[in-house]
Amino acid sequence: MAETQTDTSAPTAPGAQPEDGPEVIVIGGGINGLVAAAYLARAGRRVIMVEAGRRIGGMAASSTLVDGPLVSECAHLVSALHAGVVGDLGLHRHGLRYTHRRIPTVLLGHGSSLVLSEDPWEAESAIARLSPQDAPAYRRFVELVRRLNEGLDGVLLSPPPQLGDPGPALNESVRRLSSALRGLPRRDLETLVAHAATPVGEIVARLFHSPLLQGGLAFDGVLGSFAAPSWPGTFLTFLQRRFASVSGRWGAFGHPAGGLGGLCDAVWRAAAVRGARLRLGDRVVRILIEDDRAAGVALESGEEIRAPLVLSTLAPQVTFLELIGRSHLDVAFASDVSRLSARGSVARLTYVLEGLPQLPGSDADGREAGVGRFVVAPDLPYLERAFAAAKFGVAPEEPAVEFTIPSAHDETMLFDGRHVATALAIHAPWREEETVETRRAFADAVEAAITRCVPDFRRRVRKVEVMMPRDIEERYGVPGGHWHHIEMSPDQLWALRPHPRAAAWRAPLGGLYLGGAGSHPFGGVSGLPGRGAALALLQDQGWG
Repeated sequence: MAETQTDTSAPTAPGAQPEDGPEVIVIGGGINGLVAAAYLARAGRRVIMVEAGRRIGGMAASSTLVDGPLVSECAHLVSALHAGVVGDLGLHRHGLRYTHRRIPTVLLGHGSSLVLSEDPWEAESAIARLSPQDAPAYRRFVELVRRLNEGLDGVLLSPPPQLGDPGPALNESVRRLSSALRGLPRRDLETLVAHAATPVGEIVARLFHSPLLQGGLAFDGVLGSFAAPSWPGTFLTFLQRRFASVSGRWGAFGHPAGGLGGLCDAVWRAAAVRGARLRLGDRVVRILIEDDRAAGVALESGEEIRAPLVLSTLAPQVTFLELIGRSHLDVAFASDVSRLSARGSVARLTYVLEGLPQLPGSDADGREAGVGRFVVAPDLPYLERAFAAAKFGVAPEEPAVEFTIPSAHDETMLFDGRHVATALAIHAPWREEETVETRRAFADAVEAAITRCVPDFRRRVRKVEVMMPRDIEERYGVPGGHWHHIEMSPDQLWALRPHPRAAAWRAPLGGLYLGGAGSHPFGGVSGLPGRGAALALLQDQGWG
């Protein structure tokens, strides 16, 4: 990852406010903090971003987790990055480059495989060879998902209604929702309403015959969530996973040069060129509240930075209960926030491989097949069994896995002839304590799951590093190690995300805005919560 810029201004003494001090403090330097800072700086506002870590990016950073090249730390593919964010901030002008932006999804079963190209016609041809009766159904399904996502685009970009604040604002939110959905054909709108809370497993089981296709599609409905395919609301999670259009086609996956950190560097350059400032390695320990309004932040170093506006991209539980404190919050509101569901269930593994494994469709040296998003979820019962174990805090014997080999198409990740593979294993348990032995046992189960589908994978592994949900919680400060900060369940979406009184990116305290993954519309590497919070702030101040 490129060297990040640091704030070189003199720290302010407690209570001091220099004449050129910031108008807005952004807490957190992950993708949403970066996007928020870039939008605010683009509007000409004086903004400083404060990040506790030594590098920008948060869970989308790149670092040397293993001896050798830079790799993405947690998130490892771009799927939900919105084209509007890329265009508004001019990210390609600031260095965003993809080593591959049309990465196919390859479903791996025990003795079978299926390549789902982002081109629906190519995917249909591949499905026809495996399960002829599923081919036309898949094309119709992809078209439906594309239309639903296009119809939902306006909903996701617009502020949801603030249910606790009835009046003109609520009426305007409902009007925007109606306008956004009006473009959907009636049949699609009926489908969306009918299936918004439907389990993704039920939908794919109804539409398709192939167990491999059912399991591979359902995987995207539970990745990042503490849920089984049979749980209500997982179809909405599936739509979120297939939301963006990296290559101009809905549902495509891409890999930025330098990993996800390369994307974060581009966003920071877009912010810095407009004058945004950055403080690295200094943790915010308190949001200053005066007269029921945000007034700045206190840092772990003992310093204070004063500003009339604060935009937090941390998890809502952290923002409200730790940085603000219950003494400044309504008792019922604080109690609700403390009960937000956030039980992480994704483990991140990074492998060093001696050469590329022989993956389905590989050419003579295996390099062509290295380009792919490989999913190990052979059928729906496989996913259900894995979740059943995690429910009781037990690691599944057969985890479902998504892995990619970025060094197959990013030469900066090759070193000494070795490749790097990154994997997300779902339904990993959150445990109070993780040890070398518990991490190793889970890594062995993941390797075994992959090796059952790719026979030479295990013998190529030279090193592996594992982050369980508990490790992710400690490393990145996200409650429960949850990738979306709070669960993506129907009761924590849209006007309820993260709370009816903190929806539309506005906190129930003056001058405080919420732009993290726990805010509308969802987590992932989309930048949309940060964008929404920045635009809400600008609108409220008359700076839009």
